[in-house]
Amino acid sequence: MAYPVRKQIYLDHRLEQLLKEKAMRTGHSQAEIIRQALEQSLMPATEAKVPALWLQLKDFFQERARMPVTQKGRRWKREELYEEHRDKPGRNW
Repeated sequence: MAYPVRKQIYLDHRLEQLLKEKAMRTGHSQAEIIRQALEQSLMPATEAKVPALWLQLKDFFQERARMPVTQKGRRWKREELYEEHRDKPGRNW
């Protein structure tokens, strides 16, 4: 198990106030907010975007699942899809 390492940082008054306000608004500790900010800024861009992309994908699939499905039957046969390839030289079907 990795143990936390204590770090001491200095903030100007504006950042300190913003940090306090966010901590009160979100219910997270100031330390947790700082850790999250560091993780997001130090992580490679692709890794930072992955959770957001998964949420977008989940929303897309939920939206698609709500769409009505119309089954009208198809007017083609599977064999018809391959007819144009059958007569090409080198094909053994």
